[in-house]
Amino acid sequence: MSIENSESKSIDIGLIKTFKGIHSSKVTCIEYNIKPNVAATASTELMIVQILEDKVNGGYDLTVAMQCTNDYDTQEISSIAWNDKVSYIISVASKSGIVYVWDMKKNKIHLRIRDQSMQEERTNLCTNAVWASDGVQIIIAYDDQDYPFLTQYHMSQTNAPFAEYH
Repeated sequence: MSIENSESKSIDIGLIKTFKGIHSSKVTCIEYNIKPNVAATASTELMIVQILEDKVNGGYDLTVAMQCTNDYDTQEISSIAWNDKVSYIISVASKSGIVYVWDMKKNKIHLRIRDQSMQEERTNLCTNAVWASDGVQIIIAYDDQDYPFLTQYHMSQTNAPFAEYH
């Protein structure tokens, strides 16, 4: 494995470790959370992977700490984002256009956000969600020509957007 530096020179960094068997299909996104030292990886399901230091052999080991399966939505996950204020909350955006807010302490969906203006079922819709700095608002974007703007939701009122940015 190599990386390219600012002078466009390739530097060989070597492969540290390969981990197999975490997902059964391609990984679509990964997000690291420093507070509990875990990573979330996604394909059609969300995996929470604990990162442990290997004191005997050096480096790190990954252990699947939690598998989060969503029986309501089998579409591929297009983005995941940890909440900076509440370290056990993560948003999971599906290619169906729905954003799920997972509570990792309870291993269940806490909220489901689906924009009401999207009437028909969607597939292969790249949906992205990010947390606002206050940790109680989420901003959602859709890769859709008919829906080219951002919506912002407050977690206490998810039945309609708090704001829309055109």
